[in-house]
Amino acid sequence: MLPIEDSFLRYMSPVQIYQFSLISRAAYHATQEYWSYVYDVNRILRRFFSDPIAFRSLQARTGTLISGSVAVQFFARTIWTDSDLDLYVPPESVTAVSKWLQKNSYSLFPQ
Repeated sequence: MLPIEDSFLRYMSPVQIYQFSLISRAAYHATQEYWSYVYDVNRILRRFFSDPIAFRSLQARTGTLISGSVAVQFFARTIWTDSDLDLYVPPESVTAVSKWLQKNSYSLFPQ
């Protein structure tokens, strides 16, 4: 994708991006590349974990959900550098998720 395409695609709504993709094959490929980049969950999670795929595997096993500002950023196609990661963890998975987070250099401070 050319930088100019990224500069205007980011200001378009999803519907407008879809409509733009219908203009030509080049536009279609540019929008597909754009979608692949902005909706790359691993790219977002790398800010928090060195192995985002391992974290996603943990999510699948435990039913853990991402919420808060990271979820908003994902759908808004933006990044706020000073945001934190909020997780909803089912009660039966708290121990497994806590151990995984500690193993991956996080400290837990129970309230």
